[in-house]
Amino acid sequence: MNMRSRLRKYKRLVKYVIESVQDVTRMWKAVDLKGDNRSKLEGSIIRHYHVLEKGLSMMDFRPRFGVGIVRRLCDLLIEWEQSHSTCVKNEQVASAYSVLKCYKSRHFELGVDVSDVFKGFENIFEKDFPAELGGVKLPTRISAEDGLAFERVITSRSSIRWFDSSAAIDYKLIEDATRLAISTPSVCNRQTWRLHSYTGGEINKLLACQNGNRGFGQQIPLLLVVTSDLSYFTGPSERYQAWVDGGMFAMSLILALHAKGLGSVCLNWSANNEQDKALRSVSGVADEERIIMLIGVGHPRFDTPIPNSIRRPYDTVLTQH
Repeated sequence: MNMRSRLRKYKRLVKYVIESVQDVTRMWKAVDLKGDNRSKLEGSIIRHYHVLEKGLSMMDFRPRFGVGIVRRLCDLLIEWEQSHSTCVKNEQVASAYSVLKCYKSRHFELGVDVSDVFKGFENIFEKDFPAELGGVKLPTRISAEDGLAFERVITSRSSIRWFDSSAAIDYKLIEDATRLAISTPSVCNRQTWRLHSYTGGEINKLLACQNGNRGFGQQIPLLLVVTSDLSYFTGPSERYQAWVDGGMFAMSLILALHAKGLGSVCLNWSANNEQDKALRSVSGVADEERIIMLIGVGHPRFDTPIPNSIRRPYDTVLTQH
């Protein structure tokens, strides 16, 4: 390898390091420097109540499991009431109260006394929240018709780059698709996804920061930016989780959009931090949100071709061990 090639490799290594340090710094600021902000406290409440939900769903249920988690959750709920009781109704917090009621009821049914677990927190049960908000439920049976419908949706969906400019988008379709996508799994049920929508001249400003929309971006009628709120995560072990959860949400969203009759095209955000900063300056996306991807949305034109995008055979992907 000659000196010029070595120098190029060294410069690329330096760029990797610089970009990685900036990524780490963004997460560190969101997770460790923001103090006990609202989202951090809410995320901690969700994590704790979800541990109890999982314990309540175990076949080999262990009476008096998670005593430390219960008491810590009670502390967190008291902290929430003291700091954020005037906030808009929060269903995640309400769910935490319901999980505690479920925990107590399950032990009552078994004849196990857990009054000592809640000593000092008896007023927790004064909150009147529906029991179905938290706890456990039975799984839903899927019919053959449901399976066929899903197969049609997932196999018929393609990236659409040409949209019908004469067909206005009913924003309720975006809301409905988002409501469906929220069913996506997430780490400890924290649901850190955020979705920002843009129309009109704002779209061109945002697309100027993205490299993969040349030749068609100018006619995208609605643009979505998928992000993940880093302030809900807990530290270095979750450094990749924003991309994992955000990517899963984005997949659910584009399938939901397709099911609602809208076309979409994923615009990848494999961007450096300079591009990231530029997009934030025109989008208003907060620093603590990790940008996952952009999605162009509209009514498809059915008179224009799309790439075949042939797929690999399933057995080149699936390995049985």
